[in-house]
Amino acid sequence: MAVPTLTPVGDGQYRLTGDITLYTVGELAERIVGDIDNGPDLSIDMSGVERADSGALALLIHWYRKAQSAGIGFRVRSMPEDLNGLMKLYDLDEVLGEVLA
Repeated sequence: MAVPTLTPVGDGQYRLTGDITLYTVGELAERIVGDIDNGPDLSIDMSGVERADSGALALLIHWYRKAQSAGIGFRVRSMPEDLNGLMKLYDLDEVLGEVLA
């Protein structure tokens, strides 16, 4: 299992890597709350994600809702294809489809 990391790469920009699963999202969930409360639009690059499951979708929804309530934009880049499939399976494309870049 690849250790998940969330690395800041710019103002409001992050790179998410590793395995993002139900077992690993808890430690990631609140790591960008400071930027959400104070900052610019958020952008999450998922090109380094090796494995993702429904926990990754829950994490993205959590961050998206936090950003919405703070009145800032939220974008996800390079979402893994298997996660796109889960998003459609759970009818979450209406929720997250608008944030995919």
